[in-house]
Amino acid sequence: MTTAQGRTGRKARRGPRRNRGDAEAHWRRLLDQWAGSGLSKAKFCRDRGISQWGLYFWAKRLREQSRAGRAAFARVEASSGGSATGIVIRLSAGLAIELDTGFDEDSLRRLLRVVAGPC
Repeated sequence: MTTAQGRTGRKARRGPRRNRGDAEAHWRRLLDQWAGSGLSKAKFCRDRGISQWGLYFWAKRLREQSRAGRAAFARVEASSGGSATGIVIRLSAGLAIELDTGFDEDSLRRLLRVVAGPC
């Protein structure tokens, strides 16, 4: 890829354009690298010669996508073949959570956060 000075004084990008999926994967990798670097976003971008604005833009966009992709409610179906002493929660992805009577509510909350959260 090469760059040239455009009419606006900004560098014009020349070369094959990335499709949206490629761009998303590229910025997701950069964000993962930044998260593990221990650097500020500004320093990370300066060191790699990438746009700080782009890093902020993609961080926001990917965060919003992950929030939008999560369902506020999961479908729960009652099952007569469940545990005789507790509750069975069957999730749409084929997962099942079986709770004995007297289960720990905090542990269930943490588990549900993990199941509903982004990968």
